[in-house]
Amino acid sequence: LGGYVVRVSNFMTFAMLLMILWAFNNYFQDICKDEPGIGKKSKRLIACNYIILTGLFLLAASQITGLYYTIDENNVYHRAPGYFISFIIPTTVLILQLTAAIQYRKHFRTGVFVSLLLFTTLPLFAGILQFCFYGLSLIDLTTGFLTTMLYLFALSDMNQTIENARTLELNFLKKENENSKKLFAQTAEALASAIDAKDKYTKRHSSRVAEYSRKIAESVGKSSQECAEIYYAALLHDVG
Repeated sequence: LGGYVVRVSNFMTFAMLLMILWAFNNYFQDICKDEPGIGKKSKRLIACNYIILTGLFLLAASQITGLYYTIDENNVYHRAPGYFISFIIPTTVLILQLTAAIQYRKHFRTGVFVSLLLFTTLPLFAGILQFCFYGLSLIDLTTGFLTTMLYLFALSDMNQTIENARTLELNFLKKENENSKKLFAQTAEALASAIDAKDKYTKRHSSRVAEYSRKIAESVGKSSQECAEIYYAALLHDVG
């Protein structure tokens, strides 16, 4: 049972890194697709997906061939001569993602660009240290931590985007409402003026009645909505 645990856990250590890079790459592609000014798929990010798939294939093959590592009869882990390939693949992916982030930096908000920059640079330094120090899974620890931070940032950024959209929508509806009221007021006043214009003695009669009515309504404590309704009722009282 211990032997199976050693083999499965070592396989998942290598596989987890590739799957995190796969998820991050898809996230990066979605950002590029949604950002104004980009709206297309980066060839480098597409290449990253194929490189990651190649890495998963080699990882699966290494379980049979011992390309990356071997486990002896005592269930002890040993690096194999092809171990460096397991570093080349994620390192290549991170470098390609880093160059894409730098290329499109002008299209990203500062927070988005910083999160992309951290995710693509810190694992590179962790990889150098892991290659030098045997037995430490620094890349996995770093990417795992950054994935959590990236997830929290994505939630925060999404909430901010929704809040901004809601504010814009409310402002738009408020402006539309104000425009509708303004149009109604202009139409009512024009109609009343047309009625009053039939005789010089009734000129501005409806406007004066409307003003008196509103002031009376205000003096008896009517609400602003009721005062407005009384004003327009009085303004149009002669139309019939």
